[in-house]
Amino acid sequence: MKSLLTISVLTLLNIKLNFLPTGTLMAAMAASIVLDFVTGLIKAVIAKDARTSQGYRKTVVKFMQYGGAVCVSMLMKFLMMRSGETAMQAISPYADYLNNGLLIFILFIEITSILENMYAIDNSSPFAQYFIKPLLSIMTVAIKNNSIAKKAAEQMEAKDQTPTS
Repeated sequence: MKSLLTISVLTLLNIKLNFLPTGTLMAAMAASIVLDFVTGLIKAVIAKDARTSQGYRKTVVKFMQYGGAVCVSMLMKFLMMRSGETAMQAISPYADYLNNGLLIFILFIEITSILENMYAIDNSSPFAQYFIKPLLSIMTVAIKNNSIAKKAAEQMEAKDQTPTS
């Protein structure tokens, strides 16, 4: 009943919510944040790490940062649509790519974190060895064993050892 009333009022006021990102992606983002939180809790229980309010606070801060970024991208699209300039109105359809791209990037970060938590929970099972570990390596571009990262680390070490005058 409430949703019908809300839709009726928005329709009467001629308010269009076409500046919102895809609802499926927003729901997936929320679900991935919750799943990351749950897998993080399980990892902490198995590792016998203390679960403190500081850890819980990090989740709230992360949720607020993600929400803020999504709100800013939605506001940018809304302002582009309402702008009187034709140039801004011409690029406003591309703002959808920004909104959805931002949500996909947040999903990528959260899924990587979930896989890291799952691998930390159990890294000896065949599922972890043959599915989670390779997928995690692909998603992180195998940063730890990447030749480019090794070369950069070597250059940083050489730079640190260079005497300064």
